[in-house]
Amino acid sequence: MDKFETVLFRNGDDALTSLQQTQPYLIILDHIFLNNPDKTGLEYLSAIRKKYAAVPVIYITVVDDPLVRTKTKN
Repeated sequence: MDKFETVLFRNGDDALTSLQQTQPYLIILDHIFLNNPDKTGLEYLSAIRKKYAAVPVIYITVVDDPLVRTKTKN
């Protein structure tokens, strides 16, 4: 898989900034951001969907909350 490069971001804001410069093949997004507890992955998912709806997102979390499951579908 030499054609693909993995880029990690420690916070969602840096990831969103990066999306302005390149369109990824896939985004893997966590629900919890320990370095920014004021935002969740749902907020970043919403921002991604608004501007980059064609990019597939795998949303992962250990949070057992039915509301989170409902909001991440689609």
